Amino acid sequence: MAGPGTMAQREIPEGLRERNRRVARVLLAIVAALALAALAVGIRW
Repeated sequence: MAGPGTMAQREIPEGLRERNRRVARVLLAIVAALALAALAVGIRW
């Protein structure tokens, strides 16, 4: 009783995986920048 979306979930296209990796890298960079900004503000005050 496998649904139509089971094979699609298992088989990820290469473009989608590359885009997910790029989005994850951008999110990580934003989080790192926010952490550095919070650290700089904490040191300044």
